[in-house]
Amino acid sequence: MSQITWGLLAPEKVSSIRRNRSLELNGVIRYYNERAVPGTASVWYGKQLLLAVLGIAVAVKVREGRKKVQNIPVANAIEALAFKVTMLKNKGAVDKRVKGLTKLLLRPFTDFSYKNISKTGFYLVQPMRMSTAQALIPLGLASSSNSRFNSFTLTDLGNELIKKSGAKDLIEILANWVSGDPKLNFSGRVPSNLSCLNVNEPLPKDALKLLREVLVKSSLEGYKEDSIRRRNALCWMETLHQNEEPIDFNSTQPENLSSEHWADIKIGAHFNHVKFLALQVLNQIEGTIADKTSTGITVESLAKNDSIIDAIKLLSDLATNFLNYNNTHPDALKFCRECSLNKNVDGIKSVITNLVSRDMSTLIIQGNSIRPGEAFENRSIDISIKDDSPLGQFPPHISYRISNLYLLNMDLQNQLSNHLAEELLS
Repeated sequence: MSQITWGLLAPEKVSSIRRNRSLELNGVIRYYNERAVPGTASVWYGKQLLLAVLGIAVAVKVREGRKKVQNIPVANAIEALAFKVTMLKNKGAVDKRVKGLTKLLLRPFTDFSYKNISKTGFYLVQPMRMSTAQALIPLGLASSSNSRFNSFTLTDLGNELIKKSGAKDLIEILANWVSGDPKLNFSGRVPSNLSCLNVNEPLPKDALKLLREVLVKSSLEGYKEDSIRRRNALCWMETLHQNEEPIDFNSTQPENLSSEHWADIKIGAHFNHVKFLALQVLNQIEGTIADKTSTGITVESLAKNDSIIDAIKLLSDLATNFLNYNNTHPDALKFCRECSLNKNVDGIKSVITNLVSRDMSTLIIQGNSIRPGEAFENRSIDISIKDDSPLGQFPPHISYRISNLYLLNMDLQNQLSNHLAEELLS
């Protein structure tokens, strides 16, 4: 089984065969995301942070009652419960704030006891918490001696967020739920005291005000520059929200951002584009193998394929341009050098070998042949890759944290629901 790269907040053991082509670049991508909008992880609406801190608070409360629980399963169960509450409160009319919709629709609201909801397979393998909880420490909502979510404890700010969100009384209720109180299996109905778990409803004004302060200020040692970047980026998002004009990297630098910050955003987008083209090359190779034989094909044969040659030339040109930047991540430079070799047959063979060596899950190298790996789809595939670029007014390949911050800014102004509704209609 191939190990998935989950980052610092990974569960202890998560293994599966997946089409997860990181190309050994997770650290680079994370670096450029941090340079764009530091410390926000994948947060794009306020209740993501509330659910994470609530999970910690409830786990602590349960442990005070001498029951052994860890933060991770408690937070995951509360997240699943929140999304089920949202579905029932809104009679199925939910938006993309709800994760695991298909799976939860199959779960009748007859037994949502903690014992049942925390079973393996009840909810998602990758809950939302895994991509959002990394923001808790940089934003000052939690502290820890290490980076494992199970070791997180709440700061005063984290507890204040729960209080201002109207969820303080919910801590004891959910702690009793986790402890197995038979009266709290939430069978067939949604108690009114769970309403604040509805993620389709915004946080109260006081909680939104606190979140804005958390984003733009930081008293934590070593995070001052990060808070300045977040504040400036948030001001930029507000300007964009008012003007609704598309952004072009060739246009004037936004007045809200420093020249260094703007350069980091552009460099990060350029590198994302390089990786995007590298994935296109790999998909071309996979499509060629799938069309011909499941036992693989020689590197020499692939290097003479016109479609693969054209894809590598595009990749090489963009990677070569990236090398002209200053002060870039060393692993990004290394990858771009691997992708910008001479465009003769030997150079193309080297690019193919380098990319597949970084993959080794969907495609693997054996001798002089490229063969199917564990995650290979043994059929003819669509070789195109969807460019998951952010909102339309942002340039392609810009850090997803930019568009997330744009949406978070809307949420802070209680305008996110209207925006998402309009998005569904467009």
